[in-house]
Amino acid sequence: MKTFNILKAKEIFDEYFARRKLIEGWNEYSSADIYKVNVVKDHKQKLIDCFVPLENKENGRVLEIGPGRGVLFGDIARILSPKHIYAIDWSQGMIKKASEGAQEVGKSYNVKFHFLRGNLEEPLPWTDNFFDAAVSMMVICYIPGGWKPVVKELARVIKPGGRIYLAPLVDENFIRNAIKYLVVEFFKQPMVCLKSLKYRREIDRIAEEAKRQGSEFPDPEELVKYLESLGFENIESTVTYWGGGRAVTGRLKV
Repeated sequence: MKTFNILKAKEIFDEYFARRKLIEGWNEYSSADIYKVNVVKDHKQKLIDCFVPLENKENGRVLEIGPGRGVLFGDIARILSPKHIYAIDWSQGMIKKASEGAQEVGKSYNVKFHFLRGNLEEPLPWTDNFFDAAVSMMVICYIPGGWKPVVKELARVIKPGGRIYLAPLVDENFIRNAIKYLVVEFFKQPMVCLKSLKYRREIDRIAEEAKRQGSEFPDPEELVKYLESLGFENIESTVTYWGGGRAVTGRLKV
């Protein structure tokens, strides 16, 4: 019995420190400004192009999981027009960066922000049918334990008639070899690309650690079928990131 307890305790500690290592990586990555690189801007823009204004004009609520530096906040506020934007991230560094930018967005669009540091592997801390829409960009592909549990949770907290907006990376080999694509971008944005190379090693390390802990890049067709199984309809999937990503949206059946 003692041997079992020791082994169990070791397993718990190993998992805890593995998660801490991943979070520390995201904290360090929070200073990256990758969204100035054209290919990443294109990925982001194709997700934004999917946005549809909320039907709930009085008290609309939008959730973003893994908001990073908050680069989508302005577009969410401008196009979806919610009264409340909720953001949950496991990195305190990301939350800090996002909250700084949220102040100006909040004033400009009269939207209230709610930030929470939380574990994206665990059930989301909101009741069923709480949000009018949910957004996630370049996040579900890095969640330990796989992308399906968190997508299922998003379906749970979205109201019938609400929408989901996902922009995951879907090609692991593309990401690992992304440096060759930066050569193309270099001639357009040399200083931005040189800066992004500084963080290339860090994101590779994060991706490798996340994979070791069970993360996976979703197959585009499987992602669409899974959303259908959760009750989403009118699903659209757009190729982004030179084939390495997708912008996927759907409406939860009423």
